[in-house]
Amino acid sequence: MNFNPENSQDSSSHAPPLDESDTALRPFTAGFCDSALETAFQEAQQHQVQRIMAGFAVVGLLGVLLSGYGTYLHFGTSSWIFQGGLWLRLPLAVLTVAAIPVFLSQPNWMQLYALHTLLLVWGCITIALRMTIPYEGDETLLSLFNVSRDGVLLLLILSLYTMTLIPGWFITNVVIMTMMLTGFLLLAKVGPTEPDNLSRLVLVSISAFAFILATANAVRRLWRHTYLAHRRLHTANQKLEHLAQTDELTGCANRRYFFSRGGLEFEKALRYNWPLSVIAIDIDHFKTVNDQYGHASGDRVLEAFAALLRRNLREIDLPARIGGEEFVILLPGTDGAGAHLLAERLRRETEISPVTTDKGPISIKASFGVADIASTGNTDFDGFISAADTALYQAKKRGRNRVVGAMTGGVYKGEQQDEHESGQAGPGSMA
Repeated sequence: MNFNPENSQDSSSHAPPLDESDTALRPFTAGFCDSALETAFQEAQQHQVQRIMAGFAVVGLLGVLLSGYGTYLHFGTSSWIFQGGLWLRLPLAVLTVAAIPVFLSQPNWMQLYALHTLLLVWGCITIALRMTIPYEGDETLLSLFNVSRDGVLLLLILSLYTMTLIPGWFITNVVIMTMMLTGFLLLAKVGPTEPDNLSRLVLVSISAFAFILATANAVRRLWRHTYLAHRRLHTANQKLEHLAQTDELTGCANRRYFFSRGGLEFEKALRYNWPLSVIAIDIDHFKTVNDQYGHASGDRVLEAFAALLRRNLREIDLPARIGGEEFVILLPGTDGAGAHLLAERLRRETEISPVTTDKGPISIKASFGVADIASTGNTDFDGFISAADTALYQAKKRGRNRVVGAMTGGVYKGEQQDEHESGQAGPGSMA
């Protein structure tokens, strides 16, 4: 919970940072020129594509089941043509049934497209069988090349689905569908029963396929532009959320976020009997820093002090600036003794770490008040923070530059004066 702008990003998203210079699309495939961005897009669309593929598999299975029996029935069920047609459809039915749960599970997106391509190829083969209906009573192999217009229409519909609704492997899908369409039209040309107006069939088929390619290009661009719009909106929302939670000068959490998040951590600690501590901090004589060195130097002191805090905290700790020179740190999973040791380490490092400013180095000191949930016995978060504030007040009352723990049994921890307080302040110090 250590407050950091990078931590506010959605951890579930592994997309690379969006660079507007890398959002160009390829002219034909309409994919992102940046391979990392294209991969992120494919991963983001995976769940939607899975549902589309599963629906395609269900429709294809129904088509196989409805057309598989009656296509060659006029030859008789004992005919090799009838038996062969059923057995050639069987692998597609089995593959489709096996593919549906895979499509609905969580495969890698590359595996998803590989399975879909296999299903697509076998579906085209099945359409080829549907297109090649022999004459009744004629079981010669040559008669299997009688091509029907219905098959060409089915192939075009399959092309429209594949190239518009499936955002990946565009070149592969185009090659498959082009080969299938070309092969079927060639069969119509060389077959023994050439369809009427073959030239018109070829012209219409090629024109329809070109229209499908143009439509696919537009749809694929729309998919990616929509993805970019969502990415930009998500990034903007993250920035707004971060600004709403962050102190602009120091980068620590602001007062509102600290009390909102801290209240939740406090309730969790009470419910599960977990240790929880808080440290209240005040930079000693900060007004003198502003008066003597100017507010710009004072701001630099606040920035440096906040950086010092973050260097010494864990990821789950929450530092916040709740006033001018007042800071507070929430320490989940830390008891009073651990919080006291941390506060003392912070006090000593503050004392020996002059802040570099335009007016020269400025030495600062700070007072610390520590409270832990076990010692104070508070049942509300505001009272818990008040206990740390009271301990901080005692630290300042006893001479500043010290750590005082919250009252236990009427006695404040840290009553004794540390040896370092007897020394003289160094140049530029604000003792």
